[in-house]
Amino acid sequence: MDWINYHHLLYFWVTAREGSITRASEKLDLAQPTVSGQIQSLEKSIGEKLFIRQGRRLVLTETGKLVQRYADKIFSVGQELIDTLRNRPTAGRHRLAIGVADGVPKLVAYRLMAPVIETGEVQLVCREGSTSQLTKALAAFELDVVLSDSPSTDKNHEASHHL
Repeated sequence: MDWINYHHLLYFWVTAREGSITRASEKLDLAQPTVSGQIQSLEKSIGEKLFIRQGRRLVLTETGKLVQRYADKIFSVGQELIDTLRNRPTAGRHRLAIGVADGVPKLVAYRLMAPVIETGEVQLVCREGSTSQLTKALAAFELDVVLSDSPSTDKNHEASHHL
């Protein structure tokens, strides 16, 4: 079974949010070589680079952006767990990212989303684009749902229609 060391993920996540290993090290109260080494261990375990250097700045790679989105969710849920266990009120709002294809009438899209909007418990994020673009975003876990008036013609992402 493959697994991720969550300490490595935490060090990556803080570095991505802070924009530098120096600031992440200060926030985590750890030495810079420790944070850097843990990020390198994470990169080695997943087989991908998460950052590239541009001058003195660290910039997330595409894989780094994907990992950051998951880390945001993971650590948000972790905080919610802690808050629940300590009987603190939780945010209670979940995020739902919906892609709406250009050909879908906006009134139809609104009526499909209205029940979710009316609950007030979901932060709805909408993205508009072509079915092909949105299907790729769905396959990359950038979207949770795609509303389209036609099937995707991209055979590489056909499986995402059957989730």
